Amino acid sequence: MPTKTDVDENVTPNRDTTHHKGKVVLLGSMYPPEVGALCRRAYSMAVALSASGYEVQVVTHLPHYPKRVIFPEYQGKFICREPEPYGSVLRIKPLLFKKQSFLWRSIGEIWFAVWAVLLGVGGRKPKVVFATSPTMFALFAGRWIATLRRTPLVVELRDLTWLYATALSPKIGRAHV
Repeated sequence: MPTKTDVDENVTPNRDTTHHKGKVVLLGSMYPPEVGALCRRAYSMAVALSASGYEVQVVTHLPHYPKRVIFPEYQGKFICREPEPYGSVLRIKPLLFKKQSFLWRSIGEIWFAVWAVLLGVGGRKPKVVFATSPTMFALFAGRWIATLRRTPLVVELRDLTWLYATALSPKIGRAHV
């Protein structure tokens, strides 16, 4: 399993917390120690922003991918704050349903979005909010945080999130993008 240091060995976080250019809130449903493209992108983004002088606050789920079981070291936690050299990671307990359908997945994503907004609006005002897919409601959470804090929003849409309806529940019909 890759570790955080395996993600991008050429970029070092800025550990000098006295001269930050400002705070960036980064929203995404997955983050190391989970593995996958989203995790690598989000971690690399956090480290690169830190190397550029920004404090980064990541808001994500407690690790549970790919088995849909919360990792042992996070069992029993609802919200977890982890200090990192680049800032902090706020982890939210995901709603994990045994039944996989468009409806249940949407409820889980809305849960994440609501908690992401509640946690993401606190503290110092961010210079920018960065929301990444595939969780479509993370993008909405980013919009709400950016609106409430009157700050710009950057959206990274990498996956075909909007095809959930077709992929997860053929009864709904064809999704239009």
